[in-house]
Amino acid sequence: MPKLQVAANAARLALVSANTSQTLPSPVSPRPSFSCNVQAPSMVATPNTPRVSTKPAAPAPAAASVPKPLAPAKEVRYLVQPSLFDDAREVLRLNTRRLNGKVWSVPSSKLYPHQWAWDSAFIALGFAEFDVARGIQEIHTLLHSQWDDGRVPHIVFHQPSDEYFPSPTYYGTAGNQNSSTISQPPVWTTALYELWKKDPTAISHADWVDLARRCEKSH
Repeated sequence: MPKLQVAANAARLALVSANTSQTLPSPVSPRPSFSCNVQAPSMVATPNTPRVSTKPAAPAPAAASVPKPLAPAKEVRYLVQPSLFDDAREVLRLNTRRLNGKVWSVPSSKLYPHQWAWDSAFIALGFAEFDVARGIQEIHTLLHSQWDDGRVPHIVFHQPSDEYFPSPTYYGTAGNQNSSTISQPPVWTTALYELWKKDPTAISHADWVDLARRCEKSH
């Protein structure tokens, strides 16, 4: 029986093979094949293909500035032009006042019609450029208005004026000192020294000593 059964099965299989041209399917399905035309970018730069950078481009360096050539120096003949020098000297002459043997200058004929201490010091330096003796007179008049305590008033009222306030009455010095009660740093000492350097023989040695001592007392 077993042998007959095996023979029958073999005959059956042979018959099926003869009647069909189809093959039995494989128990394992083949994997589908895919084609891709996209080529992966190469990470190696070739001589003919420039490498593309994703970093922002650096700014171009600024062009170096070329210094301009210096203009030739002009010849300077005067520190002050002659016309300006003459005008300044004329202003000093017009602002000079004389009264009872005293000589002084006013900063302005109407706005400041009296003698101011600091102004007189710088006015004396102006006179030193062309008239040392007149500059010494300016300092001499100022220092001879000195108070007994050494104070040199910042305003000296040599003559009355209705165009300026405050007056000596305001300071309480009318008929006495006829000056303000305010003093200032002694710049007149520097002015006197500059006058002495300009011409030590402009006044006598005793007069220089007197003025120097008054300056020292005002410090």
